[in-house]
Amino acid sequence: MQDRSPSSFSSASAPESPATPSITGSARSIAWVVTAIQFTNALEYMAVSPLFPWMAGDLGVPVGWAGYAAGAYTIAAIVSGLLAYGLADRVQPKRLLLAALSVLSLSTLAVSMTEHFGSLMLWRTVAGLTGGITMGSASAILLVHASEKERPALLALTVAAFSAVSIAGTPLVLWLAQAADWRWSFRLIVTCCLLCLCTAAWKLPATRPPARAASLGQMLSGLRGGTLRHAGLNALSQFSALLVIPMLAPILMGLAGGSAQLPLWFLLGGVAGLLASRLAGKAVSRFGGPRVFRWGLAALAANLLACASGVMGPLGAMASGLFMVCFMASTYTALVAAAATSAAHPSPERRASFSMLQTSLMHLGSSLAFFATAWLMGLTAMQANGTRWLLVLAALLALGLALSSRALLRPTASA
Repeated sequence: MQDRSPSSFSSASAPESPATPSITGSARSIAWVVTAIQFTNALEYMAVSPLFPWMAGDLGVPVGWAGYAAGAYTIAAIVSGLLAYGLADRVQPKRLLLAALSVLSLSTLAVSMTEHFGSLMLWRTVAGLTGGITMGSASAILLVHASEKERPALLALTVAAFSAVSIAGTPLVLWLAQAADWRWSFRLIVTCCLLCLCTAAWKLPATRPPARAASLGQMLSGLRGGTLRHAGLNALSQFSALLVIPMLAPILMGLAGGSAQLPLWFLLGGVAGLLASRLAGKAVSRFGGPRVFRWGLAALAANLLACASGVMGPLGAMASGLFMVCFMASTYTALVAAAATSAAHPSPERRASFSMLQTSLMHLGSSLAFFATAWLMGLTAMQANGTRWLLVLAALLALGLALSSRALLRPTASA
């Protein structure tokens, strides 16, 4: 959910031209490479949970232990992002990216050969330590070489990689696990990592670190000056949706009266997210990031409340498809707008460290949301009312964020 986004505060409030700005060939080329890295990084992170039913038997552990493997990655990514925040501006981003991709390739290869759950946990921790750095450094390169007007459309392209994982990446690794073995799924991901490594080494330009890197004290002071607020904007924009995601399958099944068409609904949602990401990038260039941010959150809240109220019930199985399309489209619209707005905050020499912090906070927000959902669904009131109160709570949080967006998105001096 990842780095820094595109637009600027200036473009957010009053874009100079209603037309979508043209994008230089070099910036677009960098964006496509970063998108490929984002896709591979997200697939590597997300593949473990759906593949774990195949992995559990070979590793001799319960299927429910998938949460431990996912948690090891997330905790490591949070820690590495926070540590990298103080160091990233002292290192050339391309060099850091190539090193992180190399380690990520090796750790994923090791996962494909593991025979014990303990070694799986070790290599997932290593992957988490490098995964956050991979995306943070790649995003920093894109931000440095894309102009303010180019960023919304280019960052929308990188955000769309998450949808591409749902549409193509996850189904492909699941098919490999069924047709051959789960180890071949990870070998495919290793291949993707190596292709990204070679392409990044060939296509991405080198960027010199600033002549004078900020001291740790200056960077900590910058957190109070708006850096923390802007770096956490992506995580805040997704928090309501992340509360719902662990319960998406039961919600969709409930809307459809038990109809088992989950793959189709998730496919529709992935396509909707992909299209919404591209359209949101154009909308940010035309209307500004804060306005599109509010539109996305308002649409998300309306969809959640409609589901909780039962008004979708008469649509039957169609209600599940409609809910999923609206859910994914509104979620990605808010994310692209948040990314575009936050990208204006860091000064050029601080973009690498800002990207690391942003990635770390995104992982932290995801973890908190998932833990909150597990805790809320364990409450007696939640158990008695199914997912209805969870949907209402998520909708209220989205509305609250939309209403407070003027203060949240207020411009501050570049850090």
